[in-house]
Amino acid sequence: MEDQKNMKKVMVAIDQSEYSRYALEWALQNLHESIANNQLFIYTVQPISDYSYLHASAYGATQLILISCEGLDHSIGNAAIQITRTGFGKQTPLLFRPISIAPELIRNIQENQKKVALSLLDQAKDLCNKYGITAETITEVGDPKDLICEAVEKLKVQLLVMGSSSRGALKRAFLGSVSNHCVQNVKCPVLVVKKTA
Repeated sequence: MEDQKNMKKVMVAIDQSEYSRYALEWALQNLHESIANNQLFIYTVQPISDYSYLHASAYGATQLILISCEGLDHSIGNAAIQITRTGFGKQTPLLFRPISIAPELIRNIQENQKKVALSLLDQAKDLCNKYGITAETITEVGDPKDLICEAVEKLKVQLLVMGSSSRGALKRAFLGSVSNHCVQNVKCPVLVVKKTA
């Protein structure tokens, strides 16, 4: 029990970007001894979707549901449109198929976001295991800027590690930066890992 009290807590905040994966891998390689002897949290946030468009779609427009095809039976039928997107270092096939009820659409979007988040955390945990490090994974729904800061405080984290998306100054000014927000607002050291070209 005494060892648990003396353990430091490190949190790596991730999303589906290559910068996030790079930051996690960089931390596992370069901070291995520090992380291996302490408690590691892998944290991701499921974004809050804007459902305001659903009201208009309830008046007859076709509604679509996004389905990740990874690990699913592909016998959904010809009514689906298949596309591919890049996420956390690999291509993931996606399907869109029509549905009829807006609440079902919302529920399916939320379920899909949760599956994507859990899959992302599983991939991160597997990466940690390759380095012989055990990690606890956490996902929450909301604004990443606020939730990461709240999680750091709630878990009493001593070091936060994040990736940097290398946005230009103009994009950062208009869209903001999660890493910049965390650097300014958390009460522990923040290591922002920038991927080199």
